[in-house]
Amino acid sequence: MQGGCKSLCAKEWGESRFCYPGPPLPEPRLPRKNAMSLRTKALLIFVPALAVYAGLNWVVGRLVVMPSFHELEKEKALRDAQRGREAILREIRHLDMLTLDWAAWNDTYRFVVDRNENYIADNLTEETLRTDNLDLLVIANAQGDIVWGTMLAPGKLRVNSGEELEALVPGAAEQLLRHMDEKSAKAGIVMSARGPMMVSSRPILTSDHAGPVRGALVMGRLLDEVTVKEIAEQTRTQLKVLPAEATAGQPAAARDGKFQLACSDDFVLVSTVLHDIGGEPVLRLESTVPRKISGRGKRASIMAFAALVGAGLLMLSLGLLVIQRAVIRPVLGLRDAIDRWATDPDAPLSQWGLNRKDEIGALAAKFQSAVKDVRVRDRVLACMAETAQALMRTPDLSVTVPEVLASLGDAAGVDGVHVIQCREMRAWRQYSWVRGQGFILNDEQWEAIDPQVYEELGRSKVVEVLRDDRRLDKVLGGTCSALLAPMFVNRELWGFVAFSREHCCGLWAAMEKALLRT
Repeated sequence: MQGGCKSLCAKEWGESRFCYPGPPLPEPRLPRKNAMSLRTKALLIFVPALAVYAGLNWVVGRLVVMPSFHELEKEKALRDAQRGREAILREIRHLDMLTLDWAAWNDTYRFVVDRNENYIADNLTEETLRTDNLDLLVIANAQGDIVWGTMLAPGKLRVNSGEELEALVPGAAEQLLRHMDEKSAKAGIVMSARGPMMVSSRPILTSDHAGPVRGALVMGRLLDEVTVKEIAEQTRTQLKVLPAEATAGQPAAARDGKFQLACSDDFVLVSTVLHDIGGEPVLRLESTVPRKISGRGKRASIMAFAALVGAGLLMLSLGLLVIQRAVIRPVLGLRDAIDRWATDPDAPLSQWGLNRKDEIGALAAKFQSAVKDVRVRDRVLACMAETAQALMRTPDLSVTVPEVLASLGDAAGVDGVHVIQCREMRAWRQYSWVRGQGFILNDEQWEAIDPQVYEELGRSKVVEVLRDDRRLDKVLGGTCSALLAPMFVNRELWGFVAFSREHCCGLWAAMEKALLRT
């Protein structure tokens, strides 16, 4: 046995250069001193995002939401003004229908001719006029002469001639007292001596609306503050009626009867012009609407913005809490676990709450596996250092080689370590260490080696041999799987070291290959 050991001289093991060209190990990267924590990074992400979202919400509120409230206010103010104008026109139509009812009546038709007192006593009383809300009632014949007339407000004033009517209602004699045919009708607004008045004039006909026309019947109702207030209450609007002179400085559209809007901080003002029966501007109608809608919209926007900011801060707090519990705390636990694995790589993950099913749990398991691999590599490297020292101390290979192989097998966690010499496509397994059997010195017996395996070893490649691979059965003795690491002497392939497994037939891990090729 000693002679066999000395077939590989001590000089070859101790002084020759065994090398395997592997990739250089990366230099460790030290953490930066001023590195930010995950909590700080999360704050730097979430806080600007919340600020941008809140700013966008505020911009949308200012440029989209609030203008819509302003438009609603303007639409409401416009509708109120339209209702006010329609209410006045409706009063004029009602007055016109009342005038038609009196004018197309046989009694009135006869009264123009006979002026009987019974008609006056039955119909032309102050009580009757007040019941119909009339301030002016005039009956004229076909020549324009006044047969009977009176004006009630304020007080009662008889109107006996066209001149008196003209004094009370300028232009009335020409516009209201003459009708050319049965279908003639005049109604609208005039400016009287006592203020704006709604008037209506109809031709006096028979009850069958037949002629000839015997004259004109004129009715009027003052558009005073009381009447305007009643109309405002009916339409639930804030109406004002101003003289036509108030439109002198207004745009042409306002003087033409179109609606004009003006907005202040507290009110929306809508105005339009009412024309008299001659088509001239006579009154300016104003409708004022308090800006309650925009006020409520502003308050709602502020509350929504405050709720958004509050919800954002709440979500930020919850997000930081989740990050703290789901990321930062497990990462700190992983850091502590790595420190512990430096001395006890088999410490369970549950000790730091890392036995999780998520990515951090998988990362912790990978770290633990990597720590174990590093410790195995450290043991192998330490074993190699001890081997080199042993070879230098003891040139007797019969003593050194068994210790070296046993140490390598234990350090690498394999079932067998074999030193195999190659020569001209043939191989001889000189030394073996098998777990449970110990060191084995084999007799010189050269077996053919697969050319492909020999070529790959010559190119400094680690060769993996699995259970179904029969290329090295005679050389390795039918192991389950093996990893072949080439050895070079003076830059020439001397042979290889085979690390074998007897109970695991799967692929060798990349870490194992990198470890054993060392």
